[in-house]
Amino acid sequence: MPPRASIPRPNLTRGLGAVIVAMLLLAALAPLSARAAQSDDLPGVDDDSYESPTYSYILEWDDRDWKPVDATTDEDDGDLLILTNEVSTLYISGIAAYDGDERVCSIDIGEVVASPDAADLYPSESGDRDLDPEDYSYLVDCRELVEDDAVLLIVHVFPADKLGGEVVEVEAVTETIDLSAASTANSAEEDPEPSDDDFAAAGVDGDSYESPEFGYTLEWDEDIWEVSDATASSDSSFLNLVNDGSSLIISGIAGMGDAEGCLEPAVAFYSEIDGVDNWELLEDDDGDQVEGSTPRRAYAAYAYTAVVADGDDGDGDDYVNYIECRPLDDDAAILISHLTIAADYDDQSALRENLLDSLELP
Repeated sequence: MPPRASIPRPNLTRGLGAVIVAMLLLAALAPLSARAAQSDDLPGVDDDSYESPTYSYILEWDDRDWKPVDATTDEDDGDLLILTNEVSTLYISGIAAYDGDERVCSIDIGEVVASPDAADLYPSESGDRDLDPEDYSYLVDCRELVEDDAVLLIVHVFPADKLGGEVVEVEAVTETIDLSAASTANSAEEDPEPSDDDFAAAGVDGDSYESPEFGYTLEWDEDIWEVSDATASSDSSFLNLVNDGSSLIISGIAGMGDAEGCLEPAVAFYSEIDGVDNWELLEDDDGDQVEGSTPRRAYAAYAYTAVVADGDDGDGDDYVNYIECRPLDDDAAILISHLTIAADYDDQSALRENLLDSLELP
């Protein structure tokens, strides 16, 4: 059996706050529309240039064309700069996400900007209020910022009928980006191991848990499960329980919608993680696919092969990811992901169901 750390699973302790379709990753950067500020009030901005407070990359612009709209910095969420030339809007952010993989970033954010929510996540700051959100288009550019750690994400928002000229205008800015000094020196050092006090602040009390944000509760047998991590923010609650053969992630997430609306992006997210191959619905002993839904619950189990794993013995091993969503009030949902070694799935799923029997909604 591979060690617990080699069970392939996304790092959601910060990213959920990152969610499943990068929505909470972006929620840390929004809402941002209609906010302008003086350059000297914006972190990293110096007249017509910018230096990332967290990662130290730099860029500049012609201040006759481009103006800074906003800039933010946070030791967990990274840095964001927004520029506009009164036609286009540029979102430039350095974020510890996607394990520094620009390809995964491009695919994920490409799906985000292709969704109907793109205009809410990346609103135009051009000042042209005559155009509807569907009149805008979005270009995504992801670059490796820190190896295995962070990406530089650039989103260009522009009127759909002005692509040619605006691409040239944007390139005049993006060509100045210098990543040679990019580092995690300021804030992206290895996170310290979370303490019992951290867990308590996030809702853990011995062998029980209460979501600080959403109020749902559950408890577990300490002889079977132990807490690996727990975090909480204003729009998410995260609990990770582990045993010798599996990892169980239980998260409350704002804005995830009904059970089916939560399950679909969650499945898409997990299926596209690097190293996941042969992703397909699991079949039970009778040959029936393990999936189902009601208005209060939607679930599916997927078998897959770990093509790349951290452990020396991980390549080619078979796993199962059981994913379930339960809606909460106010468009929030509980997302459950249970990752197990395929050979242990039946035993581990029984342990999971016993634990989830204790889950009580507010």
